[in-house]
Amino acid sequence: MEFSKSPTNNFKEAMTEILMLIPNFMALMYGLIKDSRVPSIEKKILAGTIAYVILPLDLMPDAIPFIGQIDDIFLVAVTLKRILTSVPESILMEYWNGEKALLGIVESIIETAVNFLPEQVRNVLLRKID
Repeated sequence: MEFSKSPTNNFKEAMTEILMLIPNFMALMYGLIKDSRVPSIEKKILAGTIAYVILPLDLMPDAIPFIGQIDDIFLVAVTLKRILTSVPESILMEYWNGEKALLGIVESIIETAVNFLPEQVRNVLLRKID
C-alpha cells in the first residue's frame, strides 16, 4: 500500500483507506496478546492500545468524523512499529489478515497521519514508542 502526497492520491483518501484496516489491526493485536512468544511488556502496550481504540476517551474525540479516528490508527501504527523491534515480523504476519505488506502499511500510516494530527497530539503518541 503506497500513500503519496500527489493530487491523485490525497491525504483524506489515503486515511480513509487506512481507517478501513482498523478491524485487521485489532485482530492482529489481539492475536499478539495471546501469543507466548511476545514479551509481557509488549502485551501490556498492546492491551493499552486496544483499550485506547475501544474506549471513548481520546486525545481527539471519536465523535469527530474521520479526524477522531486518526489518533487511534496512528497509535496502532506506532505500537506495531515498537513491537517489531522485539518480535520477529514473521510472528506478526501469522496474525495479519490484511492484503498488503504490514510494515509498509505501518510506515505509511505514520507518514500520512502526521499531516492530520496536531503537533501536541503527534508528540504524545510518538513518545509511546520511545
